[in-house]
Amino acid sequence: MDIKHNPKPNTELGAFLTAAIANDQQYKPLVYGSPIGIIEVDFSEVKNYFQSLRAKGIAEIKKYLIENIDELDAAVDLARVVDVNHTALSFLGVSSKPEFIAQRKSVFSTEYPSALGRELLSLANNQTSFRTLTNVKIKGKRQKKILYQTSILPGYEDSLARAVVTITDISFMMSEDAFASENEEIHKLIYHQAYIGIARISRTGRFMMVNKRFCDIIGYTASELKSKVFFQLTHPDCEEDSIRNWDLLLSGERDNFSTEEIYVHKKGYQVNVNISVTLIRDKKGKPDSYLAVYEDITDKKRDEAELRQFSHAVNHSIDGIAVTDNKGFITFANKATYDLYEYGENELIGQHIDLLNTPGNNGQNKIAPSLKEKGSWHGEMWQTKKDGTQFLIELSTSVIQNSIGETLGLICIARDITEKKLAEEAFERNHNLLKAVFESTPDAIFVKDTDGKYLMMNSYGAKVFNITEEEIKGKDDYDLFPEKQALKIREIDKHIVKTQESISYEAYQKNEEGLERAFSTTKSPFYGHNGKVIGIIGIARDISEKKKAQEQLATSEELFRSITENAPIFIVKLNKEGKILYINHLVSGERTKEEIIGSNAFDFVEKKNRRHYQNKLSEVFEKGSVQLLEVKGPSISGVDGYYQVKIAPIKNRKKIDSAIVLIEDITEQKLAEEQLNESESRWRSIFEHAEDIIITINKENKVVAANRALGELSPKEIIGTPYINLIPKNQKEEVSNGITSVFETGRPFHFESSIHLKETEAFYSVMVAPVVTGTEVEMVNAIVRDITELKQSEEAIMSAMIEGQDNERKRIARELHDGLGQNLSAVKMSLASLEAQIKRSNVELKNDILIRMKDVINGAIQEVRNISHDLMPDLLEQFGIVSAMDELSEKSSGENIKITFEPIDMRGRLNSRAETGLYRITQELISNAVRHSMAQNVHIQLINHGDSVVLSVEDDGIGFDLKLRSKGIGLKNIESRVKLMNGELDIETTPGRGTLVTVEVPI
Repeated sequence: MDIKHNPKPNTELGAFLTAAIANDQQYKPLVYGSPIGIIEVDFSEVKNYFQSLRAKGIAEIKKYLIENIDELDAAVDLARVVDVNHTALSFLGVSSKPEFIAQRKSVFSTEYPSALGRELLSLANNQTSFRTLTNVKIKGKRQKKILYQTSILPGYEDSLARAVVTITDISFMMSEDAFASENEEIHKLIYHQAYIGIARISRTGRFMMVNKRFCDIIGYTASELKSKVFFQLTHPDCEEDSIRNWDLLLSGERDNFSTEEIYVHKKGYQVNVNISVTLIRDKKGKPDSYLAVYEDITDKKRDEAELRQFSHAVNHSIDGIAVTDNKGFITFANKATYDLYEYGENELIGQHIDLLNTPGNNGQNKIAPSLKEKGSWHGEMWQTKKDGTQFLIELSTSVIQNSIGETLGLICIARDITEKKLAEEAFERNHNLLKAVFESTPDAIFVKDTDGKYLMMNSYGAKVFNITEEEIKGKDDYDLFPEKQALKIREIDKHIVKTQESISYEAYQKNEEGLERAFSTTKSPFYGHNGKVIGIIGIARDISEKKKAQEQLATSEELFRSITENAPIFIVKLNKEGKILYINHLVSGERTKEEIIGSNAFDFVEKKNRRHYQNKLSEVFEKGSVQLLEVKGPSISGVDGYYQVKIAPIKNRKKIDSAIVLIEDITEQKLAEEQLNESESRWRSIFEHAEDIIITINKENKVVAANRALGELSPKEIIGTPYINLIPKNQKEEVSNGITSVFETGRPFHFESSIHLKETEAFYSVMVAPVVTGTEVEMVNAIVRDITELKQSEEAIMSAMIEGQDNERKRIARELHDGLGQNLSAVKMSLASLEAQIKRSNVELKNDILIRMKDVINGAIQEVRNISHDLMPDLLEQFGIVSAMDELSEKSSGENIKITFEPIDMRGRLNSRAETGLYRITQELISNAVRHSMAQNVHIQLINHGDSVVLSVEDDGIGFDLKLRSKGIGLKNIESRVKLMNGELDIETTPGRGTLVTVEVPI
């Protein structure tokens, strides 16, 4: 919206940006004061996403996103809101831009696909504009009908970087009673003061109602328009398309359309408008009239033309011009930029600006501080072309900001100054070449005249003599050397002048510390323009280190000889023909070195292997390769065994003149390997033929070996895959932690798991044991035993046990009710009869004894009834689970806990097994809540979904940790009952936050 920048003056781009600023300042009050909501959106990340899809070979992106709606939803999140005006904020009931950004997706997602999703589908189809009528949800869950329009900003059509979205409230226009609402005055104000033109048109095409903005756009008054048909305002060039669109609405084929048209103003000039027309139906659903929304885009069209002119100027600039977003990704580049960096058209769009920077640029460290402080930077920088060629540019960079000071990106202007810089550097280089060589050479360089006087000396030479370069001028050798040495040097110089020959010799000189230094000196005559010798130029190289190295080499050779003589391996040196040039003492055995040196090594090799070894030696000399062999048999010393032989070339001045042969006795190693192979073979047999499945897992958590199939997976399918892929989703965390513990502690880990096959479910018992090498666990073995039959047996037993328990409960309940209950009732009746007889006989008896006996009998009868009811409530058998659960929750409530029951859509009875199972599960969960959870409230829901029933029991107690708490009998009984009913059980609980248990069983 508002753009701030610091353009480079006196350039075409500077003029372009100056015009853009003026245009921006002109329209800024209009944008922020507009009664229409306006949003600026950055789609550059969306564009990058589209490019990634095309790179994967997806040509029809719109079709792909429709078929993969989750991908479309993720793409919506990539669109970034850059700016938003006050009207849009207040319209959606938010107070700030961050709040709007946070709620944007939910506000525009009341329909499927949402307006944001349909917007991206249009952009994916290469459209530069999008319009739709949609509902939005604002605070208080109220909905509004809006016109949602998206337009890619001019200049960004190809890059899909920036767009402006307008949202217009047209809720009040969609009903005949719009102006009769409690907000009638507000609606009238919005209607007449709206930034866009709004008109309601009859089915015959006449204007029924128009607002002030539409009258301003077209030049006619409202009364003048009521006598006109809208086709009379349409430009002849657009009349045919306009009639076709309206016919589609009249025929009922479409409910709305959006298009650009040209209207004719009352004064005769053309007006460009965006028009969106929506069919309004009456209460019976029949077409009644049309709502048309007009946006005057005449100025926009003119601005687009002006921008195209500026864009033309930018694209034909001799300087490279590029624009980035605030993350540094290129959103625009002119032709000169592509030519400068030798990229194809649009190859730079979406790429990061660092692609063009040469790594290690010093200028980059200065750019960011300068941009932050001044908003611009100007300087020189090395860049890299597409083919990797580096070149130097003069770069001007400026910050682009919006009205609230947010950085939108950078504009960069680059000019290639490589040739100019190279010319300057070449001149400087040629000018200083001799001096650079003279001063940088690590040798003493000097010039003397024919009389032996020093004319000049480089800094290194002056340092050798502990004198300055100026002080050396005019001095001779007698000033620098002892007399005897100076006299010898003088004789050499005279010989050079006389013979005009170069001479090299070695000389020694002591430094200030008294240490002697050796120099290799080369002197040559140099000539004047007449060809006569006018002096001597000399180069003296300090060879003290070389002399020292030679001495060290001699010492090293002696050390090497000592090592080879005492090495625990056989060492032999051969020439190309196999002649022995050297041996160490171990090879000789009973023979002396003198007897072996000079003989041929192949004489000590069995005839059948001789040719093979001769070929290997030839390869060493011809190819320079190293040959490694294993030999079984006698060595040169005559001892049988296993030997590893390594033959390597010895180079002398890059030429192979001999070979070194290293012979190592590996007899003990080979015997150990054979024993190891035998052991591995024995264990492999056990591994392959074990009845249990054995899976070996490495430290990277991948399966490296498997002896048998696991479920429907063959060993080949298992090997190489992460072991976690074999574990059910609900056990992944537990098993992963367990196996990690085995690697860390070396202690075994046991668990049970299941695998769903095509027609059934298999159960396995798994023991994970460490494989220790030294002191570290290198791998683990998972020994998997199929316990499916055992599990099935346990389930059958559990099923029978639960069924038996229920049957036994019923039997005991009937016995208590029909047997003991009837007997106690009979005793009660007899006691009452006895009491009556005593009264008639006028016999005195203490009344409190009878009362206590009656109370005991009544208590016993009530206890029998309670036990009978708990074992099998009459309500469950006679009236079903809803009545039984209602009574259970009421009786279980007390002073410290309130239990509520809510049946939803529970019409009719369930089958006997489902009702009994769900009732028993509820009893167990209420018991747990009362005894353990310290809950104050328990809420029970029973919901009929048609094909299944869901039981949920939620309490506000202390909760528990499922991982740390072992499953008790009650929880196991619940799991067993759920499994017998082919249902699903889910427990959500954390310490301090209560417990929610959900059971779903099919019906």
